[in-house]
Amino acid sequence: WSILDRRQQTLKNDAVPVFEKASKTSAIIQSTPVGVKKLHCDYSIDGLDEGGTFWHVTHWEDDANVFGFIHEDAIDN
Repeated sequence: WSILDRRQQTLKNDAVPVFEKASKTSAIIQSTPVGVKKLHCDYSIDGLDEGGTFWHVTHWEDDANVFGFIHEDAIDN
């Protein structure tokens, strides 16, 4: 299940893992760049392995290109 909810999310830490799929067992395709604390997200989705909620990231600012999924634990609510 996914919810379209375009927003900018604030990260708790630097170098957050970005997953290929909405699963913590998926390949980590990159980490968020050090110093980038806010990312543009398109939607949230339930994890493929029932591991919580993931946000789909499409961010092309701050000299950073980030595309993939980040787990809700990395988001500062």
